[in-house]
Amino acid sequence: MLVIIAHLFIHPGQEVAFHAYESQALARLRAHGGEVLAAFRPRPNANGQPAPDEIHVLRMGSEEQFAAFRADPALAALADLRAQAIARTEIFVSQEIVEYGA
Repeated sequence: MLVIIAHLFIHPGQEVAFHAYESQALARLRAHGGEVLAAFRPRPNANGQPAPDEIHVLRMGSEEQFAAFRADPALAALADLRAQAIARTEIFVSQEIVEYGA
């Protein structure tokens, strides 16, 4: 299992395009066996550094599924909409789940 964290920075004024892109892109993620565990808009950083506009916590069953999602032609067809909506993305991927207990 993979856990994927995506920090998404939206171009100013492109929230509608962002929502349109994400709705379609996340449908492709689900088509490849992925799921959205959480999507949220964080508070501004106290240190003044820019915070992502949205953070996604995703899960994929395997590296192969993630690679298939990334190579999906239907996802690639959304490239112009993505470029219009998203200024920057930071992706963190891990197979290592840390258990701290209760």
